[in-house]
Amino acid sequence: MAALALPAGATPAWQGGSDRIAIVRAFAEQEAAREQPAYRAQIEVGTLNPYLRLAPCNQVEPFLYPGARLWGRGFVGLRCMEAGRAWSVSVPVVVHYFGPALIATQPIPVLTPITAAQVQRTEVDLTRDPGGVATRLSQVLDHTLQLPVAAGQAIPLSALQVVPAVRQGDAVTIVGRGTGFSITTDGIALGAAGPGDPVQVKTESGRIVTGTAERGRVVELRF
Repeated sequence: MAALALPAGATPAWQGGSDRIAIVRAFAEQEAAREQPAYRAQIEVGTLNPYLRLAPCNQVEPFLYPGARLWGRGFVGLRCMEAGRAWSVSVPVVVHYFGPALIATQPIPVLTPITAAQVQRTEVDLTRDPGGVATRLSQVLDHTLQLPVAAGQAIPLSALQVVPAVRQGDAVTIVGRGTGFSITTDGIALGAAGPGDPVQVKTESGRIVTGTAERGRVVELRF
């Protein structure tokens, strides 16, 4: 990464707040455009400790720490690249990304299956929820919420849970499929499972088998 050289006579970036902010902001904008080109970024640059004293430097390089990414609150590092004046500081930043996501068109209580009529797509701050927010209808259909969501609020991914295809104690239809044949019998679900998840069922004969839960209280067995 190339260092950013300050023009002759410029106030050093760690003393003049505007220079430091300009360097960090330019770097953050460049990184945001590279990492998240589909979203609109808004950058907030914080301040350093006013009592911090650093050697003058006319060759300052911004950088990201290993494993760090600009998403929400974070830091951009600044280091002096001049020989004999090595120092490094962290500048706090907040990077907001705005993009289309699903918001509730009405209050959605807990444990209520979400329908398409309850959500709509609009631009939101995608960084407000650390766990991310739903951006596609397929992420919320056949799901309920573990926490209530107010009208106008984005749907947090961390609050979603799949509506069980079968629940413990449900009377289910067991469909066994093999090459060129299928059989159907009744059974009782011994646990809860979402669509596509494994679940144990007890057949009419008392045998316990494991199949795949499907909508409509169906459990499929593959032979």
